[in-house]
Amino acid sequence: MRLRHASGELVHLGYCTNVHPAEDLAGILAQLDTYAVPVRQQLGSDLLGLGLWLAAPV
Repeated sequence: MRLRHASGELVHLGYCTNVHPAEDLAGILAQLDTYAVPVRQQLGSDLLGLGLWLAAPV
């Protein structure tokens, strides 16, 4: 999501999933639905950059 800082500078907002680690694909999809989607909706944005943490077995 792009935001305009008070200084006029363009900044990007993202959300990192490393605070909600998951061990398999089902867990990753569940954490995105549980955490990332509500954050994007709360911001009223169609887009939200995500940092995705993946466990080594995934």
